[in-house]
Amino acid sequence: MRIWLKILAGVVALVLVLATVAVIFVAYLDPNDYRDSLSDLVEDATGRSMRIGGDLRIRLWPNPAIEANDVSFANAEWASQPDMLRIARLDAEILLVPLLRGTLVVQRFVAIEPRIFLETDASGRGNWQLAAGEQTSPEKDAASSSRGMSLALNQVQVENAALDYLDGASGSRRELRVDALEVRVGHAGSPPAVELRARYQDLPITADGTIGTANAVLRNEPFPIDIRGSLGEAGFTLHGVIGRPLDGEQLQLGFTSSIPATKPISDAFDVELEEFGPVEVAFELGGDVRRLDVNPFSIAARPRGSEVRVEGSLENLAAQHFSSRAAATPREPMQVDMHGRLGEARVHVEGDVGNLVTASNVRLRVRAETPSTRPLTELAGIELEELGAVKLSLAVLGEDGRFDLDDIVLDARPRDTATTVSGSVKDLVIAGEHTGAAPARVDLQGTFGETRFSVAGDVGRPLQGKDLNLKVTVAADSTRALTELAGVDVEELGPLDAALTVVEKDGRFDLEDIDVKARPREAKVTIEGAVTDVTAHPSPDVRVTIAARSLRQLRKDLPAAGPVEVSARVEPMGEVIEIRELDAKVGKSDLSGSATLRTGGKRPSASANLRSTVIDMRELAPADAQPDSRDSDESGDARAENESSASKRVFPDKALPFDELKKADGEIQLVVDRLFTHKLSLDQVNLSATLDDGKLTVKPAASVAGGKFSGTVGIDSSVQPAKIEASFDAKGISLGKLSEEIRGFETSQGLASNLKTTLTGRGDSVRAIMGGLNGELALEIGEGRLANDVLNRVGADFFMQVLGALVPKDDEDGATRVDCGVIRFEVENGQAVAEKTVMMLTDKVLVSGSGVVNLENEDLDLGAVLVARKGIRIGAGSLSNMLRVRGTIANPQLGTDLTGVTKTGVKISAAVFTAGLSLLAEGLVRQVAEDKDPCRTALERPIDMSPNELKRLFAVH
Repeated sequence: MRIWLKILAGVVALVLVLATVAVIFVAYLDPNDYRDSLSDLVEDATGRSMRIGGDLRIRLWPNPAIEANDVSFANAEWASQPDMLRIARLDAEILLVPLLRGTLVVQRFVAIEPRIFLETDASGRGNWQLAAGEQTSPEKDAASSSRGMSLALNQVQVENAALDYLDGASGSRRELRVDALEVRVGHAGSPPAVELRARYQDLPITADGTIGTANAVLRNEPFPIDIRGSLGEAGFTLHGVIGRPLDGEQLQLGFTSSIPATKPISDAFDVELEEFGPVEVAFELGGDVRRLDVNPFSIAARPRGSEVRVEGSLENLAAQHFSSRAAATPREPMQVDMHGRLGEARVHVEGDVGNLVTASNVRLRVRAETPSTRPLTELAGIELEELGAVKLSLAVLGEDGRFDLDDIVLDARPRDTATTVSGSVKDLVIAGEHTGAAPARVDLQGTFGETRFSVAGDVGRPLQGKDLNLKVTVAADSTRALTELAGVDVEELGPLDAALTVVEKDGRFDLEDIDVKARPREAKVTIEGAVTDVTAHPSPDVRVTIAARSLRQLRKDLPAAGPVEVSARVEPMGEVIEIRELDAKVGKSDLSGSATLRTGGKRPSASANLRSTVIDMRELAPADAQPDSRDSDESGDARAENESSASKRVFPDKALPFDELKKADGEIQLVVDRLFTHKLSLDQVNLSATLDDGKLTVKPAASVAGGKFSGTVGIDSSVQPAKIEASFDAKGISLGKLSEEIRGFETSQGLASNLKTTLTGRGDSVRAIMGGLNGELALEIGEGRLANDVLNRVGADFFMQVLGALVPKDDEDGATRVDCGVIRFEVENGQAVAEKTVMMLTDKVLVSGSGVVNLENEDLDLGAVLVARKGIRIGAGSLSNMLRVRGTIANPQLGTDLTGVTKTGVKISAAVFTAGLSLLAEGLVRQVAEDKDPCRTALERPIDMSPNELKRLFAVH
């Protein structure tokens, strides 16, 4: 208002100067000759030059009048424009008779195309501030003139005016265009009528109504206002009176506004504000410019469809309460008493504010309550789970630019779990927050159900959530509430004690000093270390330790092996997770080494290099996977059950999970000094496995039963059906030791053997693979002894039954000596064929066998001929030198003479007694008997017979 008073006073002074000059010179002189002199007078008074570029006309009769064209007033030297004011035409007429009586009545004042340029420099200095010692005081001039002269304005008309404002600090520009402004008095005693048509930026502005007279302003008398207008589509009314306009005192004004949409207004004022209309505003303004009372006020809005209403009062309101440039805090603070409502949420703020921006002498108490947080989160546009009924109270204390949030008490019920938070936030900077300021101090404690937590530390830039250094602790007797809150299904880990430090710097979040202790199923789990760059490229470096009485303490489906002690260093780096310094002990077993997991690429991949001194699978295998221990003597019921299983298949038809091999890649190296299984003990175990693009290669090697074993198994799941290749090579393995380990008692001695096999197949199940198998299997048995009591034992397994039938024994002999043996099959398309390549040479007989095993339907048909050695009489062509095995792999049937049947307890088919007479030919027996090295012959001879030829050989006559 003071700016416009200065401008008005300047214009009035200009008119008076021009009128005086006119009286003296107009009758005799051309006023245009004195334009420079007039400019000098204005410059002496203001320190700025004035120029009249067009015609200057002066008239004295019947009323003094002046017309000036192309008038300009110079700008400040530092300003961006040369002129602060330009007017295309200025026209004024003064009534002569009232002037002679001491009353200045401006009958007409017209300004055509005035242009006003206002701006500030970087420090906030305005171009309207005149030089020191040259500034006029419109208030004093007006007060002085009010003592000797009255002022009346009958008509003021402004057309095509423009006001441009440039903020030198921010560089922002504002434009106000006035198409028409008219103030006129209809008749004597009536209030001046005002009509305004303007545009701010692109927002149209209208105002119509009445105001007080100019004389009331000069005399500091009541100035009534009754204006109705619009700002875009928003309508407003302003009515009331200013009792002392020059002093800005005795204000009694009422303001109402109805705003259909706030977006056009916020855009015009260059404020980024989401639409929250329609809005209804109403307030009563009383007091003076130094102490205003806004009482009452009410604001109703609908941001995002939510009903919001704020009402209350602000007493002793002054500009200093909201100005960061205030020289000092006002002596008396502003009293605040506001009630707000957002849907069902309620907020109450009361207290004192000395200066809200500079946080000086602020004392506020805030209370909020809502039955649901859903409307609030939807209004804020954030995805946050429902916190249930919430109550919040706190005290806001501000001094020297900083705020303290004290006595914070928050109660909520996320997922229907009682939650409390209490504590304080100190030294919180809101206005003028900048790097380098002392950080805010956070000290909060709370509970979530039975979980206790605390947050303490510093926050450098709290409004931005940056420059954090916060210590977080969590203590819980049970983690169930936490996992339910997070919406994850994780086994109970409590009791839990966790502590860590959250650090943020330059946009990077680090978790330092991590110390987590948990007791899942009463086991002890500890995590220590740090995680850097959590949000962008997490790189943890943590040590994990696990201690438990047994594996079953960790998971119910694991065995009771223990105690368990595991520790490892985990260092994920982006898409790579390094597991180093692994040291695990479970019961008698141990494992150490390192591993790497890669989650990037087309498929995740893993690599590991592991070592163990002992792995005892007898402890580690789940209880339900351990085979039942059986005595060698099988019960009659068990035998009956086995006999009834003739229709069963050995090779399952269930699809193998080959598709799983396509989901990841990997490479593992495992070295074990001693490996115990339920039946075997292996030494110097070396296992390597590689999985690449669905192709698995496994290479096992070990020492077992006095010999060495190695092999390679390859599975290619990238083709359909999957392709399998397997080769095994065993040397010097004692079948006696092997049998003793497997059976638990000594069945033989020695029998150092070599095994070599190469097999290939294709299929998606074991049955399909066996049905198309190709390759060769060769077992070479060395010297040794067979225990006769085992061979004679009724109920012995089928292998021992066959040996018992093949090897004649004397009751007084404790063992049968084996000189050599060979079992050799060639496999083609699932048919395993032996053509005189099953050979055993004992101290009493030589056994030569042939036959076919159909791996597809699991039928088998094997026959053997016995050639007597010393002390044994077996006649050619008699049934006692013939043996036949038929049936299926799951239920083989053995046949020989009646004595053999009694000893072995095996049922003999009637067909056995008439089968394979060609096998018993005299020439064949003699040929076998005359071979000096029958085992070598069986090992090296070609297998020429087809499966069908062998079946015909065994055909039943």
